[in-house]
Amino acid sequence: MTSRGPHRVVVVTASWTLFAICWLALVDALTPGFVFAMGISGFAVALELATPSHLRPAWYRRARRVLYVQLALFGVYVPLRLYDLYFGF
Repeated sequence: MTSRGPHRVVVVTASWTLFAICWLALVDALTPGFVFAMGISGFAVALELATPSHLRPAWYRRARRVLYVQLALFGVYVPLRLYDLYFGF
């Protein structure tokens, strides 16, 4: 069975994130922030790998909105994490 469209994006993102979690655990840097960042980057990579450049299906716009929301959440998370690391709450 071949995967098509959104299913392929989910499979590649899950694979990327699972590999990232294993790698982060191996280097003893497993934190929620790093897992979140790797998940976002995995989604971006999966979206580019799964979508042909000459064809943009209808779900691509919805996926792009989800990516923008994830990036906005990451943009909020990074300053909070840096403040917590250097100044503490």
